[in-house]
Amino acid sequence: MMDADFKNIKVICFDLGNTLIGFGPRQIAKQYQGLTSKLTEIFGSCDTAKLKAIRDRQIVAPYHNGYRENDVVSSSREFIRSPQRRLRSKS
Repeated sequence: MMDADFKNIKVICFDLGNTLIGFGPRQIAKQYQGLTSKLTEIFGSCDTAKLKAIRDRQIVAPYHNGYRENDVVSSSREFIRSPQRRLRSKS
Protein backbone atom coordinates (compact mmCIF):
# COMPACT_ATOMS: atom_id res chain seq x y z
CA MET A 1 0.00 0.00 0.00
CA MET A 2 1.26 3.47 -0.80
CA ASP A 3 2.32 5.77 1.97
CA ALA A 4 -0.44 8.22 2.76
CA ASP A 5 -1.69 10.31 5.63
CA PHE A 6 -5.37 9.48 6.10
CA LYS A 7 -5.96 11.60 9.22
CA ASN A 8 -7.68 14.38 7.27
CA ILE A 9 -9.81 12.21 5.00
CA LYS A 10 -13.49 12.71 5.76
CA VAL A 11 -15.14 11.15 2.71
CA ILE A 12 -14.41 8.28 0.37
CA CYS A 13 -16.66 8.08 -2.68
CA PHE A 14 -17.20 4.87 -4.60
CA ASP A 15 -18.74 4.48 -8.01
CA LEU A 16 -22.16 3.02 -7.26
CA GLY A 17 -22.62 1.11 -10.52
CA ASN A 18 -23.75 -2.09 -8.74
CA THR A 19 -20.10 -3.08 -8.32
CA LEU A 20 -19.88 -2.65 -4.56
CA ILE A 21 -23.47 -2.14 -3.48
CA GLY A 22 -26.95 -2.18 -4.94
CA PHE A 23 -27.78 0.88 -7.04
CA GLY A 24 -31.38 1.67 -7.79
CA PRO A 25 -34.12 4.20 -7.00
CA ARG A 26 -33.79 3.79 -3.22
CA GLN A 27 -30.01 4.35 -3.27
CA ILE A 28 -30.32 7.25 -5.70
CA ALA A 29 -32.87 8.95 -3.41
CA LYS A 30 -30.61 8.45 -0.38
CA GLN A 31 -27.58 9.81 -2.25
CA TYR A 32 -29.57 12.79 -3.50
CA GLN A 33 -30.80 13.53 0.02
CA GLY A 34 -27.25 13.38 1.40
CA LEU A 35 -25.85 15.56 -1.39
CA THR A 36 -28.60 18.15 -0.93
CA SER A 37 -27.98 18.21 2.82
CA LYS A 38 -24.21 18.63 2.46
CA LEU A 39 -24.41 21.32 -0.23
CA THR A 40 -26.95 23.22 1.88
CA GLU A 41 -24.65 22.94 4.90
CA ILE A 42 -21.67 24.27 2.92
CA PHE A 43 -23.29 26.86 0.63
CA GLY A 44 -26.68 27.62 2.16
CA SER A 45 -30.02 26.76 0.64
CA CYS A 46 -30.00 25.50 -2.92
CA ASP A 47 -32.50 24.96 -5.70
CA THR A 48 -33.23 21.28 -5.18
CA ALA A 49 -35.12 20.97 -8.49
CA LYS A 50 -32.01 22.14 -10.39
CA LEU A 51 -29.79 19.86 -8.33
CA LYS A 52 -32.06 16.89 -9.04
CA ALA A 53 -32.13 17.70 -12.76
CA ILE A 54 -28.32 17.86 -12.86
CA ARG A 55 -27.92 14.58 -10.95
CA ASP A 56 -30.60 12.79 -12.98
CA ARG A 57 -28.81 13.78 -16.19
CA GLN A 58 -25.42 12.77 -14.79
CA ILE A 59 -26.71 9.37 -13.70
CA VAL A 60 -27.86 8.40 -17.19
CA ALA A 61 -25.02 10.16 -19.08
CA PRO A 62 -22.81 7.04 -19.37
CA TYR A 63 -25.62 5.23 -21.20
CA HIS A 64 -25.58 7.96 -23.85
CA ASN A 65 -21.81 8.34 -24.02
CA GLY A 66 -20.53 4.91 -25.03
CA TYR A 67 -20.72 3.72 -21.39
CA ARG A 68 -17.84 5.97 -20.40
CA GLU A 69 -17.81 6.92 -16.73
CA ASN A 70 -18.55 10.51 -15.78
CA ASP A 71 -15.52 12.61 -14.99
CA VAL A 72 -15.69 13.30 -11.26
CA VAL A 73 -14.23 16.79 -11.56
CA SER A 74 -16.64 17.86 -14.30
CA SER A 75 -19.62 16.28 -12.57
CA SER A 76 -18.79 17.98 -9.28
CA ARG A 77 -18.05 21.29 -10.96
CA GLU A 78 -21.60 21.40 -12.35
CA PHE A 79 -23.12 21.96 -8.92
CA ILE A 80 -20.24 23.03 -6.69
CA ARG A 81 -18.10 25.42 -8.73
CA SER A 82 -20.64 28.20 -8.82
CA PRO A 83 -23.55 27.33 -6.56
CA GLN A 84 -24.77 30.92 -6.55
CA ARG A 85 -25.50 30.77 -10.29
CA ARG A 86 -26.56 27.15 -10.58
CA LEU A 87 -28.23 26.10 -7.36
CA ARG A 88 -28.75 29.07 -5.11
CA SER A 89 -32.37 29.30 -4.04
CA LYS A 90 -34.21 32.52 -4.53
CA SER A 91 -34.96 32.67 -0.77
